[in-house]
Amino acid sequence: MAHSKRPNRTTHPNSAKYRAAIAAWNKAHEVKNSEGTTAKERVDAKQKARDEARKPKPTPKPKPKTTPKTTPKPKGKVTGKGPVASGTEYGVFLDEVAKNKKEKLKAKKPEVKKPEVKKPAKKMSRLEKQNRARHSDEAIDHLKTKNAAFQAMKKGKMTKKEFIKKFPNSITAQKAAGLRRR
Repeated sequence: MAHSKRPNRTTHPNSAKYRAAIAAWNKAHEVKNSEGTTAKERVDAKQKARDEARKPKPTPKPKPKTTPKTTPKPKGKVTGKGPVASGTEYGVFLDEVAKNKKEKLKAKKPEVKKPEVKKPAKKMSRLEKQNRARHSDEAIDHLKTKNAAFQAMKKGKMTKKEFIKKFPNSITAQKAAGLRRR
C-alpha cells in the first residue's frame, strides 16, 4: 500500500467520520514483523498463553472410599488362624474377663473421707492490707460476707427479704424502707 497522509480534522470535520478514518489509517499502517503479525497480536497471544497457564487444572474426582463389609464375629468364639482359633475355651475366657470388668465398673467404691486440709490464707492485695489496717479485720470480713449475700440475692439464691433481715443497715434495706432515693 502506498503511503497516505494521516487524516486530520480539516480533512474530516465530522467526528464519527474522523474516528473511523483514523482507525482505518492505523490498521493500514501497523508495523508487522517478518511473520506478518503486529505488536498487539503478539502481546495478545502471550497474554492468552499466560491466562491458560494460570487456569486451575481440573483435578480428578476422588473415588469414594468403599469399606469392605464385615460380618459380626460370633460371641464366645475366636475366629482366624492359629492355636487359639481351634478351641473355644479362650473365647469363653475372654467373655468372662469382659463380664468381670463390667461388674467392677458397676460396683461402687467405698467412700473414703479425705482429711480436711486447711487452705492457706489467700494472699491479700496491697489495697486490702491497707483497708484491714485502717478499718479492722472484722469490718472487712463483714463487708465481704455482705457482698457475697448481695450477689446471691442478685442470682436468685436468696430473697430480698432474707437479705434485708440479715443486713438491716444495708443500702438495699434503706431503699426498701424509703429512707433513700432509688
